[in-house]
Amino acid sequence: KGGWDYIRHYEIIARGSLPLFLDISMLPPPGGVSTSLALHPTKLYPLLFSFPSLSVQAGTQLIGLGDWEISEAVVDYPSERFEKQLYSATVMALQQYAKNVLSTSAMASYVLQTVQQNVALENKVQLGRVRGQITRVLYLTHDGHDVHGDFQTDSLLHGLKTLLGQEASVVINVNRRSSVLRNLQQFDEASYRAFKRTLYAGGSTYGLALDTLSPDEHGLETIELDVDGVLSSIQRREFDVVIHGAAHRSASYKPEKDPKFAMLWSAVCHHYERHEVVLIDGSETGLSGSVLDRLLPCARHVFSREGIRLKN
Repeated sequence: KGGWDYIRHYEIIARGSLPLFLDISMLPPPGGVSTSLALHPTKLYPLLFSFPSLSVQAGTQLIGLGDWEISEAVVDYPSERFEKQLYSATVMALQQYAKNVLSTSAMASYVLQTVQQNVALENKVQLGRVRGQITRVLYLTHDGHDVHGDFQTDSLLHGLKTLLGQEASVVINVNRRSSVLRNLQQFDEASYRAFKRTLYAGGSTYGLALDTLSPDEHGLETIELDVDGVLSSIQRREFDVVIHGAAHRSASYKPEKDPKFAMLWSAVCHHYERHEVVLIDGSETGLSGSVLDRLLPCARHVFSREGIRLKN
């Protein structure tokens, strides 16, 4: 895996297994710019190595490539000494925690609640009133980025749709995310499986996870393709919050290659306050300073998978 946080961790827990982080003691402490696994039960993970009769011997590093490395370990858990009741209770508790805190909808709720608190505070100071709950979101991504899927971008989109509703007017995703949306009217099991195999890691659990009844050939709500309508909505400030769901792809982003995004982002920067705009960083090595310098004039909130790189 790349980085501390990865979708395999969630899948391990969802499958009823306990994750063993061999190097969990090296996790950066909370509160710093490089903090990761912020919502995970990181105090529990080291305790799993003390499970009765469990023996884990860390092996040697097999591959080391910059920020990437692969190591081996030997895990021994004699079946005759298996503590079934303790194991089941631990798994059930961890699964319930993951459902409440680490699911896509829980993550979306965490993002929206954090932003809502700041928006309410800013509006109370600036306007003498507190806005209502966030109910309409503009979710921007670069055109065609990662057509094979991006688990951070797609998972949050899935969570927002699940939390706020599937209607196109609730969460507007302008650029096509074919990796996460499935058209039920054109659903075919063989085609579905064939396309899912083209996604990164076979789509993991995020691939084609959002069903839509739209007749559009791409399985998307038609309003998502109405760029002029979205631009007008931005100008009228009809969205409660704007989320840049692929800030980590901005390092290689060229405005001339994606004029649609450039136009909409410029409008967002002009019509929205910084505390109403969010950056999502799903990179494996952390958002770079150069990208932050480019985007922070328009956005205050940064939700980062691996933290911030202090060097460009």
